[in-house]
Parts: sequence; C-alpha cells; structure tokens
Amino acid sequence: MRLISILLFGLLVAEGADAQRGRHTQRILRGIRGEVLTRNGDFFSAVGGNPSGMATRASISNGKGMLPLGVYEVTLPNTPSGWEEKFLIGVPKSPLTPAPCLVVFHGYGEEHTDMVAKTTYFQEAMARGWIVIAPLAAHKYNYAIDYAQENAELALTWAATYLTLDPDRFYAVGFSMGGGMAASFAARHLDRYGPHFAAVAIHTGTCSIRDVYWSANDKTLLESPQMFGGNPDQVPFRYQTASTIDLDFSTNQVDPESDLVRNLVHTPLYHFAALNDPNPFLINETQQNHSQALVRHVPSSLVTSNDSVHQWYTLDETTVLDWLEPKTYQQVADGEAIQVLADRDGRWYDFEVTQSQSGGFTPFRWTVLQSMNRFYLDQIENAARIAVDPAKLGLDKDATVEFVVNNVDGTAIEIALEGYAQAPIDVRRAGVSTGAWSFDAATGTLTLYESDASTFPLWQIIP
Repeated sequence: MRLISILLFGLLVAEGADAQRGRHTQRILRGIRGEVLTRNGDFFSAVGGNPSGMATRASISNGKGMLPLGVYEVTLPNTPSGWEEKFLIGVPKSPLTPAPCLVVFHGYGEEHTDMVAKTTYFQEAMARGWIVIAPLAAHKYNYAIDYAQENAELALTWAATYLTLDPDRFYAVGFSMGGGMAASFAARHLDRYGPHFAAVAIHTGTCSIRDVYWSANDKTLLESPQMFGGNPDQVPFRYQTASTIDLDFSTNQVDPESDLVRNLVHTPLYHFAALNDPNPFLINETQQNHSQALVRHVPSSLVTSNDSVHQWYTLDETTVLDWLEPKTYQQVADGEAIQVLADRDGRWYDFEVTQSQSGGFTPFRWTVLQSMNRFYLDQIENAARIAVDPAKLGLDKDATVEFVVNNVDGTAIEIALEGYAQAPIDVRRAGVSTGAWSFDAATGTLTLYESDASTFPLWQIIP
C-alpha cells in the first residue's frame, strides 16, 4: 500500500494529551557541550520540538519537494506525551510483503530530516524493499527520555497501522545519542504484539546517561525540568530507564541491579566505535555495554575503526544492512530461563506486569516446560500482579496447568491466567485444594492470590 493513499482514506487520530506538560521556561539553556540552546526562553523552540497542538489528525507532506522520492514527513500533532511528533517514512515503489522495517534514530542536535542527508539508510534500505522510519522522538536532544520513547512508539505504531510490515523484522540503528535510544527502546519494548526489534546496531551509543551527565561540559540541558529534572543521584531511576547500563563514572563499573541490557537476550547487538573518536567516554560506554551484554548472554559483537571523528559515516551503511538483513525475531525456546527487568506497568513478552510501586524496577524470571504443562515465575520483586494467557506460552488449558511462583520481596502477589472459558473444577496450592482464587467470566480471567511465595509453591489448575 502506498503511503500517499492514506490521505484518501483518513489519518490516525491520536489520543488526548496534556499539552501543558512541563511548559517551563528558562532564560539560558545549554547543551552538554556548553552551547547555548535557548531561543526566547522557550524550551520547545530551543531543543527543536513543539508542544502538542489542538489538531487531532496526522498530516503528511513531501517536505516541500526537498525529500527523496518515496520519502514523506508525517506529523502527529496531538500526543499523550505532550510533544508533537514528526518522523520521516520511506516507502519503496515495490516493498516486500510483508516489509522489513528499519528505524533510524538521529544523534545529538540532529533532526529526523537529517537522516536522508547524513546517511544512505533510506536509499539503501528502500532499494531492498524495506520500509524506513526516522522519528524525531520529541526533539533534537532527547537522550532516550521516557516521553521521547513514547513518541517513537507512536510513530512505529502509526506506520504498522497503515503499512504491511513484518513484525519479526523490525531493525534499529542509531548514532551517538540515537545509538543509546535504539538500545534503550529495544530493551523497554518486549511485547511481541507491539513494536519490538529483531536486531540493533549501536554506533558509539550513549548507553549510560548517568555517565553522559558526568562527562558533559554543561549539565543544564539534562537537569532541565523538561528533561530529567535533576542529576543522576537525585533522580537515578529516570536516568536508568533511558540507558541500557548504569555506569558509575568514578569506578567505571556497571550496576548489576539496573542493567536493562539483560532484556536483549533475544536481540543481537552490533556495537561500533571509532577508537580515536574525540568523545572517549562514548567509546568506553560502547565497550562496557558490549561487555555487559555478554555477561547477560546477549548476542553481541564489537567492531572498531581507527577513525578520529564523531560522525555517522565512520560506520558503513551497507555493512549494517547486510548484518541486519538475515535477522528475524527469535521466539523463546521451551525450557529457556528468561530474565526480565520491567520499569513500568505493561506487557513484557507475554506477561502483563502491574507494579506494586511505580518509579522503580520489577525484575522477574520466567521459564516454560511444555512437557509438564508448567511455567515458572521467580525472582520477582515489586509486582502486585502478573497476568498471562497459558496458551500463548504453548500450554494446554484443557489439561492441568501448573505454575511455580517465587516473590523474593515477601509481598502478596496475584497471578492472573487469561483465556479461560469457564471456572476450573479445582485449584490446588502445594497439593491442597484452596479457595484463594476467583474467576471473572466476562473476561475469562482466573486470578490466584498468593500470600507467601517464599517457598516456591506449586499451583495446579484442574479444568
């Protein structure tokens, strides 16, 4: 389907937004290099973004004739994040069906439109029959902050609504700030029914925003109320969720409790750095992210060059696309133990997580043993409820489904099993029938109430 036909059949209507979110002004705003960003004291103008407007419909243009053939600029004017989102989308004349999708994340101070001038990703990927998307992600200096990731997700969801994309062949590439964005977005988006990446190329990425902060010449931008709102010691969680590793500036050690890179165990990573890059802290972050990925059994490679500039062109686009092309999303194998670090309510793989307390991490591990019709949920912290449809795990709900749960913080937890047509005949905990469950016929959800999972109790659902 050609993108231009969207104009004839209607455009996406975004959800209502709080356009007033954080409209603070600052007299002087500086980037991390010390450069003045402010323009009339307006943060939105200074960072090259716009607040959400009153319009509700997306608009599409060809960039006033300045964009290559088949490349369009889409504007989503009213978003839940409070920031207008603009992105480029490239549609080849004869796309593959379904088409792989390459997402290109821009670097510090760049815009989405720069990606057709500074790189050849649009031209080369479209020539392969791929769809290409380059999100602004709110503004030019976003550093993978949460609202920027919300906007990028909107752009990908919008494209998937109108184009026939291959859900198992979404790829990401990013440079510098965009490399960190590509990695962090991939680690925070594991829902296989939403945007998720099969492979990611990280070009000298800002993998630890804590380390970026302490390496910056000027910290005004990162401390701004429109950004992280303080330093990494004051608001550590906001910095951690924009990173894949939390790197201590003084010790050069990775915090093993907050490394989101663990979530990429099924997402191959291609790390690249120019060894004489004038930003040595970014070389170190790239190397540390690669090393921590290997610690977490994430498939990762590290490639270097002897270049002495910090530019897109030090990494060859054809090499990246050739590396990405054979990659497809890999399903979790039966019996494989998967560690997850969730940072918010939402779906992680097939599990819908509701946190006990927001603003912190919820780690857990899951394993499926189809031969026993059983799954395990353990190493859980900060979770009030975890929901899953056993059928999506490859289990048979017409037979007895078993699960073992372990909540290491000692709090009560609900395990909700979805997709049941009727209540079970019996529910047993540790071999004894229990009344600690309820069934909602309207939603087909069976909820089990576990008050003490420290002993790894075995639950059995007898249909």
